[in-house]
Amino acid sequence: MNRSILSVILIIGRGLALTLNLLTVVILARLLSVAEYGLYQQVWLFYLLFSPIFQAGLPASIIYFLPNFSSTDRKSIVFQTMLLLMAFGALLSLASVMLSDFVLADYSEEAVGDYLYSFLLYPIFSLPIIFFDSLLIVLKKAKQAVFFTIYLALIHFVSIIIPTYLGLGLSTTFFCISIGAALNFIVVLIYLLWEFKGVMFRWSLPILRNQLQYSIPLALSSIIGTLNRKIDFVMISFFFSVEVFAVYSAGAFEIPIVGVVMGVIISITVPEFVRLLRDDKKQELLRIWKSSITKVSLIFFPLFIFLFVNAKDFIEVLFTSKFQNSHLIFSILIFTLPLRIANYGSLLQSFGKTKLIFRYSIMTLVMNVILNYIFIKTFGFYGAAVSTVVSMYFMNILQLRAGGRLLGIRITEMMPFKNLGIVLLYSFVPFVLTLPVSSLLSEYAATVRITVIAVLYGTIYFALMVGLSPFKMDIREVVWSFVNRNKTSS
Repeated sequence: MNRSILSVILIIGRGLALTLNLLTVVILARLLSVAEYGLYQQVWLFYLLFSPIFQAGLPASIIYFLPNFSSTDRKSIVFQTMLLLMAFGALLSLASVMLSDFVLADYSEEAVGDYLYSFLLYPIFSLPIIFFDSLLIVLKKAKQAVFFTIYLALIHFVSIIIPTYLGLGLSTTFFCISIGAALNFIVVLIYLLWEFKGVMFRWSLPILRNQLQYSIPLALSSIIGTLNRKIDFVMISFFFSVEVFAVYSAGAFEIPIVGVVMGVIISITVPEFVRLLRDDKKQELLRIWKSSITKVSLIFFPLFIFLFVNAKDFIEVLFTSKFQNSHLIFSILIFTLPLRIANYGSLLQSFGKTKLIFRYSIMTLVMNVILNYIFIKTFGFYGAAVSTVVSMYFMNILQLRAGGRLLGIRITEMMPFKNLGIVLLYSFVPFVLTLPVSSLLSEYAATVRITVIAVLYGTIYFALMVGLSPFKMDIREVVWSFVNRNKTSS
């Protein structure tokens, strides 16, 4: 399947799944008080902080090793990885009980640790299937990947919203989330048993040894990377109340399409980069790398400008006026979006340079902690957002420079700067043209304003890109190929 078409299919699937996640947050912001929402986010913060430790980098190793394995070895690596992750999930549950009250301060009558008891089953059943969609992509089963991505997200959505809507309390909600994870695990297990039926399973210590040699440095980098991304949340937890933490969390949420696009890019490009490096085709790798960056910028650059300009209305529509100060946090953190046109660590990962990723992550974490402390003391909770932006730029520049060295080129040759400049210019034009409309709608509700501006901005941008830009043929090719493929399959 064409790489662009595969990307579109996966983006649609993961986009629908993450839209459900976004809808979850939007509904919770309306059903819960600010303090309850803060506690809910703190429980997830605890899980997100510690889960990379217990994943041990194993999910990422699947993408790296599986393309080169036979059917028997594939079954071995998949099932022994699931067994290990289930055991590590049990250890994470135990750690949750032992460390919760020590790590997260008790800002209310109910401690975060009380809710973690209801959350105990979730790591046991969620960690073993965390790599499932990436596995299906490596097995070239894009349709199944889309179906299961949406299905798993739907179960997760229902397990959160129903108990919350019924007013059963956060403890019951987290218990239902755990039950949903168990159901998802059973469904995935049944599918994998069917997929590998007739293939003998054998526990392979050599495969496990190679897997861990690759994954452990990557796990260490993932742990540090998670701390880099979440250290602002941790600092806010320690320095401010749970209500302030809730406001910061609302402003710091990630736009669904960002995670979708980056996840798809990693799932598709890393296995392909590994194959190209094995065949010593570095120039082809560089061409795909630059092409991918250009295509992602076609989405992220206009999204960045639109959301920065309309941040206040956007946050109010999603989270209501209860979180009115969150838009300032969002306006700062949105400056990380232009960076997300590429996953710089994935290039180093393809070269097997996981130790280098770890070293850069350590350097960035040290800087991030210091900047967070200084900026929070100086600018209040807004300083945490500023520190996060500065640290992300620092780490990505380091990784980009290292990628250039591995490819034998200068850092300035790593990025398609001319194409990026054109995309940025075409993204800015719709903003200018919609300014008069924004002024006319100033007295209307935020929902009306942002809907009208979004439609106008998107229409103008698409017309410019398809009609005038140098990328119009690429856009038409992707769209029409996708449409024709669906017509053929139907």
